[in-house]
Formats: sequence, C-alpha cells, structure tokens
Amino acid sequence: MNEKSDYIFTKNWFTDVKSPNVWTKFIPLLLPNPKVLEIGSFEGKSAVWIIDNLLGDKGNLVCIDAWKGSEEHKNEDMKAVEHRFDHNIALAIKNKLWKEENEICPQSVIKIKNTSVKGMFLIAPKCYEYFDFIYIDGDHNASSIITDACIAWNLLKPNGILVFDDYEWTCNELLCRPALAIDAFCNLFFKDIEILHKGWQVIIKKKS
Repeated sequence: MNEKSDYIFTKNWFTDVKSPNVWTKFIPLLLPNPKVLEIGSFEGKSAVWIIDNLLGDKGNLVCIDAWKGSEEHKNEDMKAVEHRFDHNIALAIKNKLWKEENEICPQSVIKIKNTSVKGMFLIAPKCYEYFDFIYIDGDHNASSIITDACIAWNLLKPNGILVFDDYEWTCNELLCRPALAIDAFCNLFFKDIEILHKGWQVIIKKKS
C-alpha cells in the first residue's frame, strides 16, 4: 500500500494483523479487475490497500458502513472517522489515476452509508453472485457476523474468496466473539467451501 503522509489513519488494525501479507498470497486466485465488497470500512485503510493492489484499472469496490460505531468504537468520534474515510479514498483514487499516467480509469469505488444488512439488500437485486472478493469486518457480535456472511455468500461468485476478520478477537460474552459465528458458518457450509487460511483472519473459497 502506498503509505503517503497525506493519508490520515489513526488506527493500524489492518496491517497489525498482517492482512496484506496474507491477502497477497491469494491475489493470483482472483481474476484481473475483480469486483470487491467490503463490510465495515472505518477509516479506509483496507479499502486503500484494495484500490492499490486488487482493483487493477477496471475493477470496482463497494464499501458498506454505517459509521455509527460499535462496542470497540465507543470512544470514537465516528463523524471524524467517516471524514477520514472519505479523504483517504479520494486520495487513493487520485494516486491510482496518477499511476496510470492520467489515462481514463473506469475503476470505481461506491460508498454505501448504511447497516451491513440494509446495504447488501440495496445492492442484492443486481449483485447475485457478482463479487469476486468479499471482506467481512463489521459488527463483531456473532449474530451480526453470521447474518452478514449468509447474505454475502449469495453475492459471492463461485470460486470467489470470502474473508472474515477478527476470528481470534475475544470479549467476556461468548455471543460477542466472532469465532462463534465464523465456526458455525464454516460448519454449515463445509460442503461448499475450501478453507485457505485460518488465523486472525479466516479466508475461504466458494467452490464452483
């Protein structure tokens, strides 16, 4: 990722868990110019990496986030977080255009400010088995994660890749742990998935 000082990031969760190093291994499994869906965008650090490394010159990215925050964001000014997201994405697109020597670039980034469920329902009629890569990093509650995953599964192409974040994240309440939902999803859909990686993130491939 281009670490220009003009980006404004106050958290380093994306690189702290080595996501770029893990994701890079699976780029060859994706078609050129993939269609990407991100659930939970925060300040846009992962979205900037996706723009720089996955989209090519014709791919597109849909980012869904309500920018309302959850338990781990209770001390955050979410309006400021959203402002940083807007700034960082605009800069990433500008840098991408510059890298392409100012050629017209059809690459697009769509921001949907809504809950994950409502946001996916908005795009679902036109996006059945549409996305090549889906990243789920929204609400950490187990019920929210499995709901997001079941909806997103129908938006993922056969041979597409789905990434769950925060598998090893813990809290005092069992129902707040992402692993509960991620394990349940993988068990329920075991015939249809191939697990590519399991660590802080769980990365699965949808069988054709």
